Amino acid sequence: MKSPGCFGWLAILFIIGAIGNALSDPNVLAFLLVVTVLVVGIVILVKRGSGGKNDFSTQLLGIAKKLEIWAASEGETGTALTKGDETALFDLANIDLLDFKSTGSTYSGGNAGISFPIVGRIRGHVGGQQGQITRNPEQLMIVDNGTLKITSKRIIFVGAKEAREIAIAKLLDVELGPNGLWAKLAMSNKAKREGFQHMAGDQIPIGMAIGIANEWSTGGQAAAKKYALKTAADIRSTLAAEAEAKAAKKR
Repeated sequence: MKSPGCFGWLAILFIIGAIGNALSDPNVLAFLLVVTVLVVGIVILVKRGSGGKNDFSTQLLGIAKKLEIWAASEGETGTALTKGDETALFDLANIDLLDFKSTGSTYSGGNAGISFPIVGRIRGHVGGQQGQITRNPEQLMIVDNGTLKITSKRIIFVGAKEAREIAIAKLLDVELGPNGLWAKLAMSNKAKREGFQHMAGDQIPIGMAIGIANEWSTGGQAAAKKYALKTAADIRSTLAAEAEAKAAKKR
């Protein structure tokens, strides 16, 4: 028999307390019956919710499928205005622009020193030190939201307030978050790093899109498609291994 769990025990204790009240006062018996039904219903819903899969397997399989479909196409699925032999690869929606910004300034009060009366209520100060204002350290934060257009040569952000253009050839480093849902970029022509993030599980992650674009930039269409198919294969093999490990634990 399975343990009722934390929520189950809370419900049981609640019901026991209500029963005690009912026995001492018959007028609350009807109320007890209603509350009991409600609590049991809530416990059932919570248990059902916690019993579901708490992973992104379905979303990752969907991403693998999108990568395979993209690799089977000509690869020109974006809408960016291209230049020369540039190819528009991806349009990613609802993207947050990340930038390092200061949160303001902090004032540190000084020491007023010794205060003594001069005439009446007028007082003088000796040995005082002035306060100072210090600018707070910069932190990475969301500064805009918009669309990220990725081509074989550029990463283009078009937001409600700002627009950014990053040449893939200028990338020095790309730091990726879990599953590539966010990416921090370091460029040779900019002192500060900036980045992008999105939480939508129904589109190709930023990191994967940038990886495909980088392969196209350096090795052409064939290299980009090979990268996309390998990434899709890695997703499927990782999920299959995880499923096998879970099944082995249950055996």
